[in-house]
Amino acid sequence: MNTHRLRKHAGRNFSASTRLLMLIAEPVQAPRVIVDPDTQSEFEVEAIPARQIEVFTHVDSSGVQVNFRHSEVIMASRDSSSTALAILCIEYKLTQMWFDRIGKFGLFRILEDDLPTVLKKMEDDDRVLFAEPNILDGGELNTYQDTESEGQPIPTAPLWNHQTVCRQNGWSVDDGGGVVIAIVDTPVFLAHPGLKQALFTQTNEFHFGSTVPEPQNHGTSVASILVDSTSVGGAPLGLAPGAKLLPVSIDTTSDSSYARRAVAINFLARALQDQYVGLRSGERFPIRRLVVNCSWQLQANQDLTSVSMAFDSLNRAGAVCVCSAGNTNQDGSHYPSDYAGCISIAGVTKDKTKSPTSNFGKRIDFALPGGNGSPYDLNDIFAAQANGAFDYVSGTSFAAPHAGAVLATIWSRNRGMMRDEILRVAREACSESVDKENPDFAEKLGRGILHFP
Repeated sequence: MNTHRLRKHAGRNFSASTRLLMLIAEPVQAPRVIVDPDTQSEFEVEAIPARQIEVFTHVDSSGVQVNFRHSEVIMASRDSSSTALAILCIEYKLTQMWFDRIGKFGLFRILEDDLPTVLKKMEDDDRVLFAEPNILDGGELNTYQDTESEGQPIPTAPLWNHQTVCRQNGWSVDDGGGVVIAIVDTPVFLAHPGLKQALFTQTNEFHFGSTVPEPQNHGTSVASILVDSTSVGGAPLGLAPGAKLLPVSIDTTSDSSYARRAVAINFLARALQDQYVGLRSGERFPIRRLVVNCSWQLQANQDLTSVSMAFDSLNRAGAVCVCSAGNTNQDGSHYPSDYAGCISIAGVTKDKTKSPTSNFGKRIDFALPGGNGSPYDLNDIFAAQANGAFDYVSGTSFAAPHAGAVLATIWSRNRGMMRDEILRVAREACSESVDKENPDFAEKLGRGILHFP
């Protein structure tokens, strides 16, 4: 895992090798302030005239592509008061689009200079904590498909992935009790019958994207593996059915900003610090123990300061943060799973060999069931879909929630322990090496299977 490095801008030279990728028409927006309940997160949005927003792609020497908006910059100010931000906006000729009061950074539109010039100036400005391009998801660059939605009947036999994590050693409907599991993912199908008992709220009010939240398969399947109460083979489909589920939804469209994900992570860090989450209804739900599942990556292995600092805050707050290791069958950098304190999860098959697409390497912590991949079948992971049905899914995105559920179960059975103690128990008493099954990947799949105590 890497050590966080505070820096002023991303390492790539965005002034060179750029070309216009596409134009996105942006509608007129009215001035508004968006405040989360109990001021746990706040965005200030100014009026923005209709205009064409240029989206560029940067291609480095190895052919890796990164999408960004040349007229936007992510900036954090050491003094985040409204007055200090206004002065910076005037001097740099910026318009503030939104600002996260928890993470003390925001998105600003550049009105005159180009992005490289602004980044260079801010690098020499002691008032600026960091500045970096507004890197976009670039979803169209990732062709790996990890979900289907054709619909499959519920199996009657125990699931292989449940057996792999030794659930047969002893399970309870209370597994995960006293633990909140937050998933930072695409919007969940909240009306799925198997998820209702675990939800704080039946609305997607914790949405940190710019689009209207629409239920999607990916987040729904992750939630299902974690807490789904549907009976499959004599046991709940979810491995931690007693846990409470906190869906924190994000955009994963090709032009969505990774900085918004940092805002979502900061929201969770503050909620754990405050030990509650507030709903729009005024209700407060306690959070004493928090497991966070992040089954996504920063495209092109971007190590972004805004995101890195958010995960630092989350880990310092005492959360257990589980991240998928990626699906490119590579040994290389991968974020956020490589961030210090995050638990990186690779995928294995029914016979405990590395999943064909799973990443590997010294940064991996554990390897959990991820399946074989397309064509999907009984050798993959059975989970709920956004249309109310069930199907098979595959990838480290779905290996990660296996780990999250087991960690939540260990915590629910040891409620007096803190984060680091839970991780020590997991590593020392609840892991099984898979090096024998994977001689070509020995010591590159972490401590192997993380299983039930």
